[in-house]
Amino acid sequence: MSSFAIGAALAWGDLSDVRNRAISESAARPGLGEAVVEPDATPSVSVDEKRRQELEALRDAYEEASLPGWDGHGAEPVSKATLAQALAFLDVLPSTSPSPGMSAHPDGELAFEWYVGRGHVLSISVNEAGRLSYAALFGYSSQHGTELLLDSLPEAIALALRRLYWQSLALQPNS
Repeated sequence: MSSFAIGAALAWGDLSDVRNRAISESAARPGLGEAVVEPDATPSVSVDEKRRQELEALRDAYEEASLPGWDGHGAEPVSKATLAQALAFLDVLPSTSPSPGMSAHPDGELAFEWYVGRGHVLSISVNEAGRLSYAALFGYSSQHGTELLLDSLPEAIALALRRLYWQSLALQPNS
């Protein structure tokens, strides 16, 4: 079994207790963070580098918030189960989507944020059960809700991400 090293303090292999989110043996699939490569696939330098940077940012957010009271005000620590769900969320994001900013919330959730400009932002937080809470601003309109992380990006979140970047492109002056 291969694992991605994400720093001296943690390796993806350390998540063996929460890596597989399958409910039954027949639903088992490769573990989170494991490289799944098709035999004839040519690696993409740009996608692989983007993925490495996202994993590094997620590791940094996790390590910063992995102890109780990490914010100096009694914040809940981010659990390994929450980290595993965050990895699963990264896995279902399209490789063509811009990389989100990543941080921890005081309630122990990990957050992903896409900021396009004033009034154009999408924020998604994930908890240890795979609940995705999201809120978006698209200029003068907004969208928010809760979805469950399964095997693909929830449609409402995919549409919010598309809408965020479609509107930001529409607002740019012609070049």
